[in-house]
Amino acid sequence: MSNDSNTRRRRSTAERIADLQAEIERQKQRVAERERKAARKRELPASIKRIPRLAKSLQEFSALAREDGRQDVANSVSLFLAGLQRVYDEEQAKRTPAAPIAADDERSEPTVELEPRPRAAGSSDDAERRFDERLRSVVKEQSAKEQSAERDR
Repeated sequence: MSNDSNTRRRRSTAERIADLQAEIERQKQRVAERERKAARKRELPASIKRIPRLAKSLQEFSALAREDGRQDVANSVSLFLAGLQRVYDEEQAKRTPAAPIAADDERSEPTVELEPRPRAAGSSDDAERRFDERLRSVVKEQSAKEQSAERDR
């Protein structure tokens, strides 16, 4: 009775090393691919990347409109700029890793205090100020509602 079909052959040390090196390469490629995917997720879309350049041009246009006595055009452009700034800030916040929440603050979200962003001297006008004040009041109302809802739980 022969057991030729059941004979096993041990791999040599060189074969085992070659297999392990091949596995290391596969794992390195997987890690590199994950990093590339993560980098693509963090990268801003082209339309968002161009907002700062566009904002600079629009600020110059707004100043020109003010000089020409077209306050209505300057206000419209300024409000549009405020909207663009908020979109840009939101996209930046989505793509930056969030700070870990402390263990005692697991349920509560960090409070956001809206402050008007710094502006160049003389570029702030009444409409922007009113818009920022209204936005702050809406946020305060929402946070008050959330706090009352938490107390009711």
